[in-house]
Amino acid sequence: MINSIISTLIILFIFQSSTYTNEYPIKIEITQGTIEKWEYNFKSGKLEQDFENLKPRSINYMPYPFNYGFILNTFNKFDSDPLDAVVIGEKLNMSDTIFAKPIAVVKTIDNGEIDDKVIFIHKSSPLYKIDNKIDLQNSYPGVIEIICLFFENYKGKSSNVIGVKDENYAKKLIISKKIN
Repeated sequence: MINSIISTLIILFIFQSSTYTNEYPIKIEITQGTIEKWEYNFKSGKLEQDFENLKPRSINYMPYPFNYGFILNTFNKFDSDPLDAVVIGEKLNMSDTIFAKPIAVVKTIDNGEIDDKVIFIHKSSPLYKIDNKIDLQNSYPGVIEIICLFFENYKGKSSNVIGVKDENYAKKLIISKKIN
């Protein structure tokens, strides 16, 4: 219990410092290259495979082309979950807590709910030198489009990608969804 409280305080302190370092804490739920759907259980503090109709859930599409998780200490009232994080970089491990810099937001509507996905670049990526959406589009054409196509198709039904916003929007969104 004490270790859990200390860990939480450390994460909160680091989140407060993120405004100055330009990196935010992310918990990885799904590693790049997998089709299985996993979610963090906040009560148990562990990752659990997601189930649908009593069967382990997996996507019927190409494997995740990025690491996927959520931004710690955030909450999106529209889908009752923390803000989603897409992490570009080398394959990470499930349950890793990492820090990465935001460069864009893919705005989606899923089942009638706003479900934004913040795109981050991890220091393990050769793209880490990129600081904004425009540079990413100019230096690595197609990356954002691949991410958007994935979210439009991975559930087997079309989810609505309604736009892509820049790094300033991403930072403001993260701060607006921060919980104390």
